[in-house]
Amino acid sequence: MTTYENRISTVLERQPVVALLSLAALILYGVWVATGIGASDYQPAGLLPHAVETAGRSVIKSAVINISAVAISSLFLWMINRWYYITHSYCRIYLGLYIIGLASIPALWHGLSSGLIMCAVLLFCVIMLYSLYQRPGGTRRIFLVFCLISVGSLYDFAYLGFAIPLMLACGQMRCMSLRAVLAAGIGLITPLWIGQGFGLIDLTKVGYPMLSIPTLSLLDEYPIPIQILMAAVVIITSVLTIVNTFTIYGHNAKTRANNGVLALMSLWSALAIVIDFAHALSYLPILIALMSVQVALCFSLRRKGRGYITVIVSILLFLSCAVWQMISI
Repeated sequence: MTTYENRISTVLERQPVVALLSLAALILYGVWVATGIGASDYQPAGLLPHAVETAGRSVIKSAVINISAVAISSLFLWMINRWYYITHSYCRIYLGLYIIGLASIPALWHGLSSGLIMCAVLLFCVIMLYSLYQRPGGTRRIFLVFCLISVGSLYDFAYLGFAIPLMLACGQMRCMSLRAVLAAGIGLITPLWIGQGFGLIDLTKVGYPMLSIPTLSLLDEYPIPIQILMAAVVIITSVLTIVNTFTIYGHNAKTRANNGVLALMSLWSALAIVIDFAHALSYLPILIALMSVQVALCFSLRRKGRGYITVIVSILLFLSCAVWQMISI
């Protein structure tokens, strides 16, 4: 590693870089709102579709909820790394990548975004599972995790799919037991049971999730920059997840368990956006969050090598896609 490369790595570790990326994200947000670029009529499919329409009517309320969701999910990302040292460094570059990544997708900022809310909920679920390492008796937290997934599915079916990696994550955290499985099952059923009991849900008239792979008709719903961004994020996340997992394999059991949960969520998010492409906007925020962590982890593990390249490539990817959308009006 040359002196020049070492300086680049040092600069990327500093707080001003995160601040600059956050400022750029704020500018992009202002541009999208002022110009209407990337406006989308996307609506998530859930058990209570009318709840989505009602919640998304107010522009101001939608903006407040969206920004609050990003702030909360950023806080959760910081907590995950601060408490569990996921990126093997206290460098906060992952926060900058996450924020600029979201800001480069204008469709997330026009109306209430299910994906931004789901990202915050899923990161909270990850924190809950991390706290259960070798604690098979922590059934209350497992119930809470799956109850949140079930409640989210009333709004967006995308939540339901994450019950699979979260259940596998219980095994990864060594808290799996018959009681844990029962707690998860009851957590999934309880909101639906209560909703039907109060007449909020008619289970005989609800819709069901329909999977869809990328087709020309579905791709046409997104501008070319967003298509490239989605493909790049899926590829980068998948590759770095596999590479980082093999790199950490020789570390202690708790580190491997924490990284295993991260890997499960990352790979599932990348897979979900491919097999349920019609609802890609629901998966993009959590995928970008996990990609940001994987990039930061790769950067940390290869601090004395060329790990900085992954950070620079990610920043250029997000900024170039944003600029491309601006000049293609």
